[in-house]
Amino acid sequence: MISVVIPEYVVGHWWEQPLHNQIALRLKARLLFMKNVVVIDVPYRLASARELAAERAGTSPERP
Repeated sequence: MISVVIPEYVVGHWWEQPLHNQIALRLKARLLFMKNVVVIDVPYRLASARELAAERAGTSPERP
């Protein structure tokens, strides 16, 4: 059994999605149909997503 950890960016704006995650998406698509391979997606929030979440919550953005 092989586990593959793939980071996926959580973006704050719709137009950022085509700019990120393209390689991760291709890699995940190829690995999903392989035997004995487990694909693990780990979300990573970009600064724009952190700022948007902070605006919605009414707090200041968190720093990594």
